[in-house]
Amino acid sequence: MSLAVLLHAIGTIPLFASRAFLPAFLTSLLFRFPNLFPFTEVDAPSAELFITKTPVIIVLGILAVLEILADKNTDIKAIWLQGEPFLKPLIYAIMLLGVVDNDSEAIMQGIYMQAGMGDYIMIFFTAGAVYGLTVLRASIQQWLLEVDSDGSLFLHYIFSSIEDTFVFFGFLWLMISGVSAIIFFAIVVGILYLWQQKIKANEEKQKVTCFSCNHKNSPFALECSNCHTPQDKVYKIGFLGQKKDTQIDKETSDRKKHALTLLSQERCGFCATKTSKKTCPACKKEHILNSSENRKAYVMFVQKRYAMWLPLSIALGFIPIVGIAIAVMGANLYVFAPLKRQIPTVKAVGVQILTKLLIFLVIFFGSIAGFVVAPLYCSIRFFVWRTAFVKHWK
Repeated sequence: MSLAVLLHAIGTIPLFASRAFLPAFLTSLLFRFPNLFPFTEVDAPSAELFITKTPVIIVLGILAVLEILADKNTDIKAIWLQGEPFLKPLIYAIMLLGVVDNDSEAIMQGIYMQAGMGDYIMIFFTAGAVYGLTVLRASIQQWLLEVDSDGSLFLHYIFSSIEDTFVFFGFLWLMISGVSAIIFFAIVVGILYLWQQKIKANEEKQKVTCFSCNHKNSPFALECSNCHTPQDKVYKIGFLGQKKDTQIDKETSDRKKHALTLLSQERCGFCATKTSKKTCPACKKEHILNSSENRKAYVMFVQKRYAMWLPLSIALGFIPIVGIAIAVMGANLYVFAPLKRQIPTVKAVGVQILTKLLIFLVIFFGSIAGFVVAPLYCSIRFFVWRTAFVKHWK
């Protein structure tokens, strides 16, 4: 496989849509050290080729590692998703061009001549394809954030690890058998597209029509986001944001409790729109937590969950490894997530660092004194997140 064909192929498959820097780093390694890939036929490129320079390889390697680590953190992921549809095509184009010297320009000209296209036209088409696939992937990632916005279920970690494997071994597979690799990538893209369409269809099916203005609302909405009419049919929401079959009563106390439950799922307490902003973009109402009375009620709401989970975590702590894991995951989902979801991503990073340290301590001491470590972990995290919540909404 020639250098020109390889460089062209690597940019036209979904590897750059999954990771921005890892495929770029692998490509640079291949061009600089072709002997590391004995199953490929790559001519040694010119030493002046931009992407083979040592500083470039080192920078790409560092960025690849940072990208992999950051992609497994939901807070960083939420920020990264906003910029990656534009960053990844740009990185792809830079790698495809590779172009600060005459040799690189000659390589690109060879690709255009073989493809029968005008100069640089191919880059725009393939960069557009990278953009489209990145947007498709981002929609799936956004859905995962809605289901597990704080990483309590480790869904993003699992999805990210699968992608790391996909990019690395997909790159190697592309070197061995380009045609079969591209067919496989096409199948993966098709599965992601069907998954995205299914998510959209399920969300649309769950919506309930307002009897006053016929506007479609979330099944969890207490009132219409369009006309603000209180809704008769309000369904309960599960821990994972799923719709339950049971409806809430029309009593005021039940509706207030449901509003607090919506907040714990990072939703508007009125129309149930997924948002963390202080003014809901759908119903235009101010956040419920702008009221000091509601803030106190919400803290008490979460504190009751903590009081229920604490004795259970002590019992689970007597079960080595598995019991502690259940105690930690359950506390993350049931107790800490409702507080964390009401704190901006930037402010939550510091607490996340402390969380990683605590998780390490739990793993280190877990097999020795799990019945102590599990409730201690739950207590420390609860009070840290509660303090951060109170300071933010003060």
